[in-house]
Amino acid sequence: MLGFLLQHPICLIILYLVIGFFGSMIVVLIGGGISLITLPFLSMIFYYIFPANIALKMAISTTIAVMAVLALMSLITFIRMGFHPDYRYFVILLPFMLIGSIVGPHITVMLSVTLLHLVIGMLLILLSVYNFFLISFKTQINEINDFPAMTCFLMVKNSLAMLVSSILSSTSGTAVGIWLIPRLTKCLPHRKAISTSMFLGLLNALVGSTVYTLHGQHLPIKSNWHLGYIYLPPVIAIAIAAVPGIRIGKKLIKMFSTVWVKRIFYVYVLISGIVIIVSP
Repeated sequence: MLGFLLQHPICLIILYLVIGFFGSMIVVLIGGGISLITLPFLSMIFYYIFPANIALKMAISTTIAVMAVLALMSLITFIRMGFHPDYRYFVILLPFMLIGSIVGPHITVMLSVTLLHLVIGMLLILLSVYNFFLISFKTQINEINDFPAMTCFLMVKNSLAMLVSSILSSTSGTAVGIWLIPRLTKCLPHRKAISTSMFLGLLNALVGSTVYTLHGQHLPIKSNWHLGYIYLPPVIAIAIAAVPGIRIGKKLIKMFSTVWVKRIFYVYVLISGIVIIVSP
């Protein structure tokens, strides 16, 4: 029954809209995580509509395309609110971001299906456990510009963090900010760190999507609605549904305990990681 529904175009579009709507609300409530919502659902759905040897790779690349669209929307919102990226850090980190966003898709395409399941599942489990316990010990965010000077040593550390973040993001379909923001918040005010990460994440997703498109030019897929490894219907539907989802999320943010929403969310991410590991 589930397989039949997931192969019906109308049911799929409705499901994509639901993912985009509720996913964007969760993003507003907890401050991020659309990739951690999209990737597990798409990986499950794609196993019913694509060959098993490319389903997870298509879920990863499609999630990255979704991140590109939503990162652009979020960045525009932040800039309108007056939170501009730090262009000094952006220029310094840009080359390392470009290297990582090109290398990551090559790694994903080269990995076997079994190994890719293990890598993605373990990354999701690691993220969920780390963030679940981080919530309980998180200190108050400091918006005062009392940060270390931009030394050569600090730039080397941030550049390496950018390279690793970009590779992990474009390999696993997780957002750059998940890995990069904790590093940048030690050097920049919190909102400026988020804005800078969004800008780098947007370009990372665009470059990664381009590489996945080029890699998948000759995939054995009957549908015309794909660009290489990227399947377009979820990208379009999730982006459309995210607009009202974000607006409603802003209204709900005062009605729920952010801490408990985050904990429930990361339990979901933990379960998703386990399911991806044990799935065929």
